[in-house]
Amino acid sequence: MRLNRRTFFQSLATAPLAGRTAGEDTLIGADRLIWRRSNPDFAIYLPSGYGDRTNQQVVAAATSKGTLIVTWTLGAYESAPDHRQVVSRSTDGGRTWSHPLVLDSQGLNKKGGGDGLRAQYGFPFVVPATGRVYIFYSKNTGQNQVRQDTTAVLKFVYSDDDGVTWRRGPVMILV
Repeated sequence: MRLNRRTFFQSLATAPLAGRTAGEDTLIGADRLIWRRSNPDFAIYLPSGYGDRTNQQVVAAATSKGTLIVTWTLGAYESAPDHRQVVSRSTDGGRTWSHPLVLDSQGLNKKGGGDGLRAQYGFPFVVPATGRVYIFYSKNTGQNQVRQDTTAVLKFVYSDDDGVTWRRGPVMILV
């Protein structure tokens, strides 16, 4: 039997977990079953399957107080116009994580729909002397020179309280 990617993942979602019978599982979405099957050491975020199936460019840093800060691009699918930059933090070495906080996302157009101006490709930076945490990311401005997700300005947010709250910095236009 030949499986493509879709049928492979569907077969994983319908098969019983190792060591359990089929009746022991409560189906809570194929995405969550696949994540449980991978048996990760730590799970930062488990997608619900609704507009958050793509989680990519996951980058982490440790603050001067030992808090772990993780930022990533979250969206409905690869290159979706709803890509948003999110952050999560852990104060217990990665055992538990805060719910993702959206740092930047698409705005709304005049009709109330999404404008498709993606925010993505973020990375954290911690200043050792002050403890300030920066997250730099790219934000599309409506131009499309090659692809919308790669035509952007550099934006950033920063935190002076170990990643609990975030403030926006000025837009940096790269020439």
